[in-house]
Amino acid sequence: MISAIRCIQRGQKEYPLGLERLKDPPSCIYLRGQIPSWERAVAVVGTRNATSRGEAIARSLAASLAKEGCVVVSGGARGIDRAAHEGALESGGITVVVHASGLNAIPKSSLPFLRQVLEMGGLEVSELVEDARPHRHTFLARNRLIAALAQAVVVVEAPIPSGALSTAAHALALGIPLFSVPRVPSVFNAEGSNALLRKGARVCLGPEDVLEVLDARHEALGSNRLQQKERKERKPGTTKPGGLTKPAPTTPHPSHLSLDGLCQELGQDLGQLYGLIAAEPLRMEGLVERLGWSTERVLAALGALEAMGMIVCHSNGEVEALAS
Repeated sequence: MISAIRCIQRGQKEYPLGLERLKDPPSCIYLRGQIPSWERAVAVVGTRNATSRGEAIARSLAASLAKEGCVVVSGGARGIDRAAHEGALESGGITVVVHASGLNAIPKSSLPFLRQVLEMGGLEVSELVEDARPHRHTFLARNRLIAALAQAVVVVEAPIPSGALSTAAHALALGIPLFSVPRVPSVFNAEGSNALLRKGARVCLGPEDVLEVLDARHEALGSNRLQQKERKERKPGTTKPGGLTKPAPTTPHPSHLSLDGLCQELGQDLGQLYGLIAAEPLRMEGLVERLGWSTERVLAALGALEAMGMIVCHSNGEVEALAS
């Protein structure tokens, strides 16, 4: 039996805290399934047009992470996303599918897969009303949710341009650790993911690389919470035993990669795209038509500009430049 759809308002207990990190958190989100613990959520993302090797890597990585108690988050699309979901399911783990449409507007071909997700205790997420159809701009908006729900983001295989690079840009903007799987330069579909490594993204050779960072962040968070509790309980004017106060641990830096570095890989795309948007607000379809670019190329550049706070993508599909 398919679970009922629930609308969770911002401010309610079940609203994911990760979404509060966004500049524009959804006022409500629609959920179907069981809400997991988000403390060890890992986004595994990449191109739709994946190589068989890329899909195998995504499936194996997700399976290993799920066995270690991680929740695998992705976008449900064919290619890397679907392989990651399937890997988590095959290992008996939990996976979260973030949709670019309403939860009642899912293609029939995806229903058996989604039924399995729910049967295994997983979750479907959307910020759109139940019957909303997907549009080009909703995929871009969906990418920011994938990043915000995760504690780490792994790009397995992505060309330039790629929607996965917009997810990477949002991870950087939110201070979420960003990983990329290295591939040989001859793999065209890995041009974008290899570029992330050249600019300083963390190398992901296996699940242990991600788990190490997750554990360090969790330990630092736990220590900070303990110190906050001790400060509340400690009477004014007292100190810790020995007269010393231990400094709060520093959270590991999420990545050496910067948004500037990612934008360099997109070349002149950002300047050309921003120039159009600054002149007048445009819809996604208008940008694709005027520039003569592929939708993927526009989405990747828009994701980087949005993460930099230079534009805003409205729910109606219109893209507007923000005043500097």
